[in-house]
Amino acid sequence: MTDILKTLGISAEELTKRVVDQCCEKLLVTYHLDGDGDEYAAGSPLAKALDKRIKTEIDKAINGLAERLLGPKIETLVETIKLQKTNQWGEKNGGAVTFIEYLAQRADAYLQENVTSDGKEPRDSYDRHNLRPRIVHMIDQHLHYRIQEAAQGAMKPIMEAMSKGMTDVAKAEFDKASKSLKICIEAKR
Repeated sequence: MTDILKTLGISAEELTKRVVDQCCEKLLVTYHLDGDGDEYAAGSPLAKALDKRIKTEIDKAINGLAERLLGPKIETLVETIKLQKTNQWGEKNGGAVTFIEYLAQRADAYLQENVTSDGKEPRDSYDRHNLRPRIVHMIDQHLHYRIQEAAQGAMKPIMEAMSKGMTDVAKAEFDKASKSLKICIEAKR
């Protein structure tokens, strides 16, 4: 075999490379015709599946590295970073607080903010009456939802019983009416 390859001027490694390249092209590339009749190459379904799998594995590896290496650093940073409020010229204004304390303060301010009866911030002076804290509105909405759910749950068996009773009454009335009907058929010549 090597004698034949030598006569053709091809080494065994070059032949192996050509065979592998052809096999890969047959498996990973498909050829199509465009609207003008020109041929173009596109990825085969196997190539697309391999690309998808490779991307998934790369994403998993990157996420694993980020979680293992960056996660603890970010957690430490969030717990220890100090935020300092400043005025418009960058001068410190008030005391520094941790990020978690800052989030708690913002959440408290958000919940204490006055809103209209539909839970929105007042837009103009007409909206300024009947304001209440957002937390009161949220509790009211939650209670309203729970009461409505409970009422609907309690009414379901009642409605089913009433429906069955109404069906029975309607059937009895229909039977009574159909018995009182007299049907006469006369044939005239």
